[in-house]
Order: sequence, then C-alpha cells, then structure tokens
Amino acid sequence: MRKTLYIVRGAFDQDILPSAESAQEEASLLLIQDGVNQPGGTFDRVFALSNDAPAKSSSSSLPTVSYQGMLRMIFEADTVTVLSLSSILISGLVA
Repeated sequence: MRKTLYIVRGAFDQDILPSAESAQEEASLLLIQDGVNQPGGTFDRVFALSNDAPAKSSSSSLPTVSYQGMLRMIFEADTVTVLSLSSILISGLVA
C-alpha cells in the first residue's frame, strides 16, 4: 500500500485535495503553520504540528505530532505533497 502525505502550510482551496482515499493508498494530512486553520477534508488521518497547534483553537481537537514525528511521517511516505498559497499560485501559472 502506497503512503501519501499531504502537508498544508496555509490557506488553499479544499477542492485540490483528493476527495476519497483509494484502496491502494494510505493518505494522511499534516497541518502546519497557518494550515492548522484549515479543515481536514475527507481524510481519516489528520494531524497538526504541535508547535503550531496551541496558538490555533480550530486545531485543538486534532492529534498533534512533534517536529521529529513530522520528519518520520515524511521519510515513511512514498509521496509527499506540500500545499500552500504560493505553491498553488505557481502551479496555476505553469498550467
């Protein structure tokens, strides 16, 4: 089973995220920086970076991971996609 990790750094359009996990993919969503204000979409596995979550009330109900945990998630994933406003603007210009 392929592991995919989506890291959200800031505000973005929720339509960018996959609508459902495929049977052959285990997808996780990690909210960091201003991304902790974003809803988790349809993901079953949603986490917030512990250093960013305490200041943001909307992420208080999410399980948190440390920087060490974030690195573990990155290295264990087959694919890592980082979503932020700047990356969306750049990909929109390229498309």
